[in-house]
Amino acid sequence: MNWKVLIFYLLIFPKAFAQEIDLKTFDSADEGLFFDQVLIYEYSDHTGKSGEIWIYLNSCNNRLLFDNSAWGREDEMIHYIIAQQDGSYITFGTEAEGSEPGKVVMIDSVFLEPLEIDGRYPVSDDLVSFEEVQSTSPNPLGLDFKSFTIKKAMDPRGKESIGVTRVDFDTRLIYHFNSLGGDLQIHPLLGSPFPYLHPNDLITIYESRYQTNEGKRYWHKLELVAFEHTTYWAPVLDFVFRSRSVDGNLLEKPIVEVLELTADCH
Repeated sequence: MNWKVLIFYLLIFPKAFAQEIDLKTFDSADEGLFFDQVLIYEYSDHTGKSGEIWIYLNSCNNRLLFDNSAWGREDEMIHYIIAQQDGSYITFGTEAEGSEPGKVVMIDSVFLEPLEIDGRYPVSDDLVSFEEVQSTSPNPLGLDFKSFTIKKAMDPRGKESIGVTRVDFDTRLIYHFNSLGGDLQIHPLLGSPFPYLHPNDLITIYESRYQTNEGKRYWHKLELVAFEHTTYWAPVLDFVFRSRSVDGNLLEKPIVEVLELTADCH
């Protein structure tokens, strides 16, 4: 179509054209699970090691998706892992068990301890204390956030600080990812539990510095550099959920019969 004709068409029939190119923005059995936002972290340390962690979010059902852009390497057996707000992690991968190799899902879970949501966070105790400080510059992502210095009774030489913003999803699904104990791990600066934070506190920045008696200096930094819209589809159509019956037989069921598909909420 000539570009001049296209502009004329848009001016005269804008609604018709919008319907023609409309893309699904919700889960579907044919397209897969939809994720409309992405969190991108950067990390670095004194050794020169650096990298990125990408985590996808569905803002309607608050599911999180982790793939090789989160753990940093390709894996032939695992395609992606989806975390749900009930603490379950659904692994989509390839397995040789059964009559023939196929795309299968496995389900694990972590215990998300009920917390006093209305309490003061971060929580200080005899070992770790948090002191709020006023930030001298706005968050580059436009997020409302709070900054704290961290003091540890067992590590007086260390200097740590953290910034957090309040979100709608349970961030412990990120911080507990490595607790699954699999071979695929995200960087421990992000994939380790933060029991002092509110369940909806998302880390925007974390920095730590330490100097030994000999003068050696160590430092680590983690920063949220993007929290933006995206379009990511995680296919589910060819995947089956495998389980065993009480007598040990292998049972298979299409994952679309097990996993709830969420409609667009926007």
